[in-house]
Amino acid sequence: MRALWGLIRCRARQRLTAALGLCALTASVASCGGGFTATDVFSNEWTDDRGASIERVRARLAGRIADPQADVVVGVVDEQHLVGLSLTDQHPAWTYAHAVETRPLIAGNVVLASGAGEMFALDAARGTLLWKRPTGNLPLYSAGDDGKVTVAILGRAGGRGSTVLAVARDGNTVRQVETNEVLGSPAVLGGLAFIPWGSEYISVLDLSGGEELGRVTFRQEVRHSWVFGGSLFFGDLGMFRFDAQIARASRGGATHLTLPKEPLPGDKVALFPPSDRDIPVVANAYDSARLFARGTAGQGLIGLAGDRVYASYFRVLEGFDSQGQLAWVRHIDANLLGGAAGRSSLAACDARGRISVFDAKTGALHDERELGQPVRACVVQLDGYEPAGKAEPAMSRIEQLKVVMNDRDAQLVPAQRALLEALAADPSDDATALLLDLAGDPRTAPELAAAAEAKIAGRRNGTDALLRELGRRYDYVTDVLRAPPVAVIAPALAAIKESRGAAPLARHLFDPGDTDEDIHAAAKALEVLATPAELPEIARFFAAYRATTETEALVEAAACAATTLLDRGTDAQKKMVKDAIDDPTTSDGLRAKLRAMTAPPPAAAPAPAPKPAASSAPRDWH
Repeated sequence: MRALWGLIRCRARQRLTAALGLCALTASVASCGGGFTATDVFSNEWTDDRGASIERVRARLAGRIADPQADVVVGVVDEQHLVGLSLTDQHPAWTYAHAVETRPLIAGNVVLASGAGEMFALDAARGTLLWKRPTGNLPLYSAGDDGKVTVAILGRAGGRGSTVLAVARDGNTVRQVETNEVLGSPAVLGGLAFIPWGSEYISVLDLSGGEELGRVTFRQEVRHSWVFGGSLFFGDLGMFRFDAQIARASRGGATHLTLPKEPLPGDKVALFPPSDRDIPVVANAYDSARLFARGTAGQGLIGLAGDRVYASYFRVLEGFDSQGQLAWVRHIDANLLGGAAGRSSLAACDARGRISVFDAKTGALHDERELGQPVRACVVQLDGYEPAGKAEPAMSRIEQLKVVMNDRDAQLVPAQRALLEALAADPSDDATALLLDLAGDPRTAPELAAAAEAKIAGRRNGTDALLRELGRRYDYVTDVLRAPPVAVIAPALAAIKESRGAAPLARHLFDPGDTDEDIHAAAKALEVLATPAELPEIARFFAAYRATTETEALVEAAACAATTLLDRGTDAQKKMVKDAIDDPTTSDGLRAKLRAMTAPPPAAAPAPAPKPAASSAPRDWH
């Protein structure tokens, strides 16, 4: 009879809350209850209390430090198997078989996932089952944990809204809340759940009584709560720390960190996964283009842990300093699926099931682990983990860039385009040589080659590399299958008046491997760089090309040669240019330019007659 009465009560509650999956969610308790909260604690009818309620919460938790979070990696082998590995405990990788329909979550020391109509929790380090709960097929969105209670945010059956389910370690329901609001990722500390909602609120829910103890309003989007280094944080595009300044949040006075703008392509790159919907169990492009960062714990100003924010883009991993400047870049030989920032390192997981730990400062590989099999998605959590042992010798940044840029996969072009800024800012010959290689290699994507050419044309350093490239000649016999990009090298040398470029540029006037645009650029640069030693070659070029009408570029090149000869050539060379004006074999286009060059300057206009000075004598009115 009690079970029947419990079922009747449950169905009545369903009608009141429109939560069609509610009874299935709590089927293991006789009355479908275990701390069910029928009222909506996430009310919009709330007036900003200027931090009074959140300050009471802070006072209640004063001195409490969050328990350490598991340093663990969890991978999805397929829709029926998970694999995990603790980075700190000496346990081997574990596997767990269960239907998996949404991306697993790591909350504290618990791994949470759902499938086949139920949600299950595993010990993160060992992979052992802690509990299972029916979900009524409600999707699992996010979760938090404080070592005693796991708070899961699920969807709501029948429409928009969220279900909050707090479950103790023994599997019993501690609290259940239904709301029409879409909730963000929760964090749990001392039996209190900090739940973002409405993009600007954090409500503090007392899990024992079900009431809302406090609320804080932010003037920036907040959809996530998390624990790192013993401290509690909120944020989305930036980070707020739960400390003595939190009561001033609505007035813009909370301890806050704005992330530097990263030079990653696209407009969907985020620090956190979505918190308002279930994430596909198999990784997609979103997972390969991500940001990773954590704020510093404690009190005082908030900074970036390791002074780094990290970005992944398929097989490229980058580390930026707090000003957004590229510190290092790494190339991975498999697509990145997930990662997490730690105190002094970054752990990244790839499709091979490999976990690579990189030093925050240099990007040097510090540690490498294996899940033992390929994975289709991966989730990583770091808290107190510090890699043991000595990192590999760090490559120079130009060496790192060279490895990334030499991957000709078109998928990486957007990231490579962004990295060109860092490459162009490097004054070394090696950076110039890499730009030249990108511009001239036929395997380079056209848009990347064009961008590299633009950077070379504006180059004002690395001249030795530019000169070396000019000395390379197309030669099919010796397998030199491309000519140097003279069209972009020549203006760079002219801009810095590098006279050593004159001789090789003069030789390129007759190089059969050069395009007409290359020849024009060389002739134009020689207007600035030519010495007496190059004048015979320039005169020979003028004589050979003055009659050509094949392309406008060659006409312009011949005109540039004429300008050089008229400016600094011998009397005989100047006469040759002037005689070409009346020679009927000279092309019409060039003849017009030559006439303009040799025409006498227009006579100066006569100065206007001075106006007679006004008389200062008194006027005679008679």
